Amino acid sequence: MNKTDQELQLFFNNSIFGAFFMMLDEPVSWNDQADKSRLIDYMLHHMRITRVNQAFLDQYDAEEKDMLGKTPFDFFEHDLDQGRELLTNIFNHGKFRDVSHERKTDESKIVIEGDYDVLYEDNDPKKEVIGVFGAQQEITERIEKQEKLQKALEEKDLLLSEIHHRIKNNLSIISGLLQIQVIEAENDIVKEKLSDSMFRIQTVAKIHDIIYHEKNFSELDFSLTIENLVNSISEVLIDGKNINIHLDLDSTFLNVKQAIPFALIVNELVTNIFKHAFKGKEEGEIQISLKRHESHIHFQTEDDGVGLPENFDIDESKSLGLHMIRMLSRQIKGEPLFEDNRPGTSFTLEFPVSD
Repeated sequence: MNKTDQELQLFFNNSIFGAFFMMLDEPVSWNDQADKSRLIDYMLHHMRITRVNQAFLDQYDAEEKDMLGKTPFDFFEHDLDQGRELLTNIFNHGKFRDVSHERKTDESKIVIEGDYDVLYEDNDPKKEVIGVFGAQQEITERIEKQEKLQKALEEKDLLLSEIHHRIKNNLSIISGLLQIQVIEAENDIVKEKLSDSMFRIQTVAKIHDIIYHEKNFSELDFSLTIENLVNSISEVLIDGKNINIHLDLDSTFLNVKQAIPFALIVNELVTNIFKHAFKGKEEGEIQISLKRHESHIHFQTEDDGVGLPENFDIDESKSLGLHMIRMLSRQIKGEPLFEDNRPGTSFTLEFPVSD
């Protein structure tokens, strides 16, 4: 027995991996000129197990006499397409790793992860194929756990998606009731308060609607949310004026925890611009930008309206909308900044992206 045979014998006797040789009755030429489909059919029936170790037998709960002489057809009779695909990949690549679904001797299911090496005459890849050497391990339990985990994740995502859908629907009902009250209210101040509340509820509903359709709870493209919000608000509040809106929005992804408060901030800002910035003016410009710089978001609005009131201080303001902007900005670890440009006002908010 030479050194190579001794090393192979040692591997067979001591390896925790199931090892086997599967040899062809007759060598075949596997190349681009060969009829590979015909060769695979030949191998299915004429490549036989000639040697196995104990770990291989344990994987299949088999004795050596049960395994010697078995062909690929015997292992994949339950799924010949899988067997053909595996053999094709092994011989096309020369070395190949794959996961296969097989059967034990008692027909119970088993999942095998194997590394396969093609054997050639005189160990020369340019010569004919004579068989395959394989080393494999059973991973049935691992695959079953993965499948259970995947199923649990899918059920969780489905449940969360349904929750967001129901929240959106409930908020839409509340918004609709407020809209009726706006129509029926006779006091202009009451109308305005109800309209503001309606917009805020619609904003949160839009976020939940996006989550439901995207089915992604960790990354929402907020540029689309801003565009949607601005269009919705302008349709209601533009009041026949010629207001040009310029959007410069990077595709920016936020999680739900940041997306909802940020959306409410945008809603308050844009609503305030339409309601207050252009009083006494028939036209105007609004610029809104959203940029991501590494781990921070930079958001800015600018208008060429009438500017801020004298002695404006966001911390001293009694406006509910400004109070919400201040509170929500700090919730996402940002600091809101209003600046009077005369004409017009700019607002800047920078905050870190949360994982």
